Parts: sequence; C-alpha cells; structure tokens
Amino acid sequence: MKYLLLTGCLLAGVSHAALAQPTRAKAAIAAAKPSAPLAALFTNYWEEQTRLYPLQATSQGDNRYNDQLPNSGTQAFRQSQRRLYTHYRDELARLDRSKLSASEQTSYDIFQYEMNMRLRTAAQPLWMLPFTQFSGLPIELPQLGAGTGSQPFKTPADYDNWLRRVHQFPAWADTAMANFRQGMRTGVVLPKVLVQKMIPQLEAIAVDDPTQSVFYGPIRQLPASFSAADKQRLTTAYQAVIRGELTPTYRKLAAFLKNDYLPAARTSTGISAVPGGA
Repeated sequence: MKYLLLTGCLLAGVSHAALAQPTRAKAAIAAAKPSAPLAALFTNYWEEQTRLYPLQATSQGDNRYNDQLPNSGTQAFRQSQRRLYTHYRDELARLDRSKLSASEQTSYDIFQYEMNMRLRTAAQPLWMLPFTQFSGLPIELPQLGAGTGSQPFKTPADYDNWLRRVHQFPAWADTAMANFRQGMRTGVVLPKVLVQKMIPQLEAIAVDDPTQSVFYGPIRQLPASFSAADKQRLTTAYQAVIRGELTPTYRKLAAFLKNDYLPAARTSTGISAVPGGA
C-alpha cells in the first residue's frame, strides 16, 4: 500500500525529490516561503507520517527508522492512521484560506482533498486484504532485503537495523492471516485466480538453504571494510534469521493461502463483488 502524500505537489514550487530528507524538506519549504502556519502544518504532517510509515521513510532516503516494521494490520495501527488524517484535516480547517496566496490556496485544497480521501479509504475493509500478488509486505520485504534496494547495507549498524526490522515480520504475518480470516467470514476476499498466483510466489521465497535466499544478498556483498568479527557475527545472524524466522513465515503464509484461503476465495474479479466495494 502507498501511504506517502505527494508533498511536493502540496508545497507549490517545492519538488518531491527535495522532500526525500526531512531536513531538506524544511529548507525547501522555507525557500518557497509559504505562510508560516501552512508551512508548519506541512512540516509536522511530513514528520508524523514518516514515523507512522517507516518503510516509506526508508524508500524516501530517510534512514531514521530503518529498524522498524509496524504491524500495520492491527486495529491500533488503523486508529493511528485515522487520528493522523483527522488531526491534520481539522488543523487545516483552522487556517483562513482567504488570506493565503493563490499557490498556497492550491496547496491547501490538495491537502484537504488528500486527507478526506485517506479517511474515506481508511473506512473501507481493505485491512482484510493485507497483501496481494503485486503489493504488500511479503512482496516488498525481499526487495528491501536483497541488498540492492532502498534499505542501506553500508555499515554494521545498517545490517543490524535490517535484523531488527525483519524480527518483526512473523508478528505481522500472524496479523495478516487473522485479517484474511476475518475477510473470509465477511466475504471480503481476493479473487481465486489471484490467490493461485500468490502461493508459488511465497513458496519460491522460502528456500531450505539460507545462502540461496534472496535475503542473503547483503551477506554476499559484505563490505571489505568490515572487521572479521563483524563479518562472522552478521553472517551467522543472517543465516539464523533466514532459517528460523523468514523461511518459516513465508511457508506459513503459503500454506495458509493454499489450505484455508484459496477454497474461500471468490470466482469474481471485480471489486464490486466485495462487500462495500461498489
């Protein structure tokens, strides 16, 4: 799921690339010289949504939260989403739009629309469809953990950040399966044709030999500057987390989809077939 607001569109004259790092974002906002209250609102929103969505922060080059992996399927997380969007929608409404410049009014309108759309989306039962063949954490995690994506693997601390991040994946997967089951009970399920493609996709990630795993990529690329002790420690730790946590979790997800979810999946393909999806 894509949660990041295209802040560059909101801050007139400020490019999205300039907002990749919060420190650069603040400088860019200052350069654009929006009204102080509007600039503060955008800055505060950027900071809060970055904390809420650490994977998106990583993808934007903000490395402050590279060790975090929120359990985004929980009710508590969904409540945090609604609080975030409601708070900034209401804060925006307190600003006098008529006193803003034309470009600031455009930013105001886009931000208002975005918050309202996110609140409407949050009211939909999408949490019962936690991932698909094309998107979701089980698909995103290998892209991050292969060592060639946005997750940095340059220092021992980077490698440790990834270990802390993936330690949280089994809990995320358990919540995802519980949410899929809730969807099975209420009729909010994926098309059967899609589920049939998801199963081998997950099975392919779950390999017996940790050294053949996509998640072993960072170990194959250990920087020569690392000490021998760090190389040995990280090699052992990565093999252990692949063997003990990642592979079993992917197999658990695949088995659940195959044995439990697939029989309940729908034969229709349109979203209108899902309750609340008209």
